[in-house]
Amino acid sequence: MSEEGVVTETPSEPPSPVCALLLARCAELLGGEDSIGVQEQRVAQLQGELDAAVAHLAECQAEVDEIDRALSLLAPVPTPVEPEPEGGV
Repeated sequence: MSEEGVVTETPSEPPSPVCALLLARCAELLGGEDSIGVQEQRVAQLQGELDAAVAHLAECQAEVDEIDRALSLLAPVPTPVEPEPEGGV
């Protein structure tokens, strides 16, 4: 074991089965088809799509708010109904 706590083996000794499995998994994570780099790219793409969807949602909500304001201006104002005199005319 080296000073930093990392296991080092001499080239003449084959790695133990556990070390071999760990090294294989590390290689897969760093360079396989589902590697960390590939996953980071996927996450960046999905984050971009999510940001675009959130922006579109905000635009839609703003448009609904504008429509509501326009409708409130165009809606007829109810005229107050005056009560009839009690004596009747």
